[in-house]
Amino acid sequence: MGECAWYEMSAWQNGAMEYHGIANVPRIGWHNGAINPYTFDKIAGLIHVSGFLELPFNQDSGMTTVGDYEITVVFGGQELTFKRDWCYMPPQFWAVFELMELMLESAKWGDEAYEEAIASYASKSANM
Repeated sequence: MGECAWYEMSAWQNGAMEYHGIANVPRIGWHNGAINPYTFDKIAGLIHVSGFLELPFNQDSGMTTVGDYEITVVFGGQELTFKRDWCYMPPQFWAVFELMELMLESAKWGDEAYEEAIASYASKSANM
């Protein structure tokens, strides 16, 4: 509804990111890119220790038309999707959402950045 940003983003521990801008966002269409893997680790750590994974999955108040936001997390091989009305987000949901927005804003775009994230992470893992 209205002018809410509508996009899908997937990010992995290696920093590789896939993005699909659907409407009301500066970048429309499918794009690959990369984020700093340490930033990803910080957000994953927050998800783990904040109680985010213990939130009820779907908490829609049905009271606003601002829009719903979904965050899907794959953690320990389990995929969990959390959905919230924008006006009724618990602090953990809001914090994770805002950090993901910041992560998206700091992304390096292009297939080269995407492939570099994959190759760089693989070489770091092999050297550990």
